[in-house]
Amino acid sequence: MWIVRWFFILLVLVIVLTFVVQNSTEQRVIIKFFNWKSGEISFVFAMFLAFVMGLAVWLMISIYHDLKLRSEIAIKNRQIRSLEKELSDLRNEPIRELSEITEPSQEETPEV
Repeated sequence: MWIVRWFFILLVLVIVLTFVVQNSTEQRVIIKFFNWKSGEISFVFAMFLAFVMGLAVWLMISIYHDLKLRSEIAIKNRQIRSLEKELSDLRNEPIRELSEITEPSQEETPEV
């Protein structure tokens, strides 16, 4: 299944690159960001740069989200282990009480 997914990703990438190459003109742009100003760069390169920056932001958000979920899973696993131990202790509790009741103590046995 992963082969099909990567095939479609590659196909989309080839289509996008073909579109960019066929429609690239010698348009030049200047990127302004607050007081910073870039030199003249190709419009296609500016679009690619914006795409890469968007991917970087997405990656950072995804890593944060993944770490948050892993932390929650670890907390839940600790709670599960604690509750399973408590349940096991409670299941074994009547067995201990029953064994204490059924075994006659040394004091109660009549002497012959």
